[in-house]
Amino acid sequence: AKDRQQQSDHHQFSHNISPSERHNMDILFCYLLIINALGLLLMHIDKQKAIKNQWRIPERVLIGIGILGGSLGCIAGMRIFHHKTKHLAFWLGLPLILFAQIMIGIFLYAKI
Repeated sequence: AKDRQQQSDHHQFSHNISPSERHNMDILFCYLLIINALGLLLMHIDKQKAIKNQWRIPERVLIGIGILGGSLGCIAGMRIFHHKTKHLAFWLGLPLILFAQIMIGIFLYAKI
């Protein structure tokens, strides 16, 4: 009975998605994982370059990574590495981008 309930719960969650839709969701998940890891990595690299007074990663690149789906990784990088925390575009902009991305995701998921 427990297995049937778990299958039923999984079935309700999946919205009867087709294999091709599932494949697309897997690709999206991998993309988001990679772009967020890149955002986190770039924040770390830029922080290290700032400490050493070296050439920096342009802010538009960091914000661009956030817009392309890496906002959570960039925000994590800000918090972990204490980097760009006083810049309005980062401490306000990135959370707003993340909020917009979540809202878009909810809207699109509801359409499936």
